[in-house]
Amino acid sequence: MLHYDTAKLHKILKDFYTLTKIKIVLIDNEFNELLAYPSERFEFCDRIRKNLTNNANCVNCDRDACIRCAKQKEVILYRCYTGLMEAIVPIYDQKGVIGYIMFGQILASEDSDEIKKQLYKKYTEQSYPGIQEAIERIPIYSMKELNAAATLLQALTALVISNRWVAPDKTEFIRRLDQYIENNINRPITVDEICEELGVGRTYLYKMAKKYIGESKIAEYIRKRRIEHSKKLLVDTNDSIADIASAVGFTDYVHFARTFKQNCGVSAKNYRKMNK
Repeated sequence: MLHYDTAKLHKILKDFYTLTKIKIVLIDNEFNELLAYPSERFEFCDRIRKNLTNNANCVNCDRDACIRCAKQKEVILYRCYTGLMEAIVPIYDQKGVIGYIMFGQILASEDSDEIKKQLYKKYTEQSYPGIQEAIERIPIYSMKELNAAATLLQALTALVISNRWVAPDKTEFIRRLDQYIENNINRPITVDEICEELGVGRTYLYKMAKKYIGESKIAEYIRKRRIEHSKKLLVDTNDSIADIASAVGFTDYVHFARTFKQNCGVSAKNYRKMNK
């Protein structure tokens, strides 16, 4: 499992898409998709992956690419099993690869007509209603453009690594703590219920929190997690700030507004304007 800075990663993935119009995805080292921009699945892939065999082929193709990429420790540009172009680059720390960032579902202009013919033949309208229109909407880039995008992907990933926006979870304890907070973020959370959920005493909870998150005050850590979640909602939704405050467990809007500005240096309203 990975711990990652949702707000910063969301922004940089969005910036990449804004510049290139190519979907980009963060994957952990167990090949699970964690974050993507845009978040919706690509139309062509969505249609064919409703078939279990196609879905398995896609998963295996991505896994094989990740393994090859991890061995080379550099960006690779490759074709998926349908003939579409994809690129992937590893995220690593001192102990090895901890995740990947990838983009894909693109036709290379040099052979796009031939690949389209193959796709039309393999994925018929009868078996996959709407597939022909989905194929026509697959974006087309030249190999020169794809190689340039792959270079940008590598630079972007270097930035992620240097800023430590992605890191492995240090213990199962912290993973369970974060999961409990996330699942109950819309309501008050007490230290006693966390202890009961994790099966530990107060002293041990404070000791582990101090060791692994540098924060012995659990209430402060919960508050920070609420703010991180609110930042994502501010960017990903059009909900009112008052509704977002409530959704992340603040019963007093004024308290939320003050806490947000103290933690982020700007108001929630301005944060949304800057990152939306």
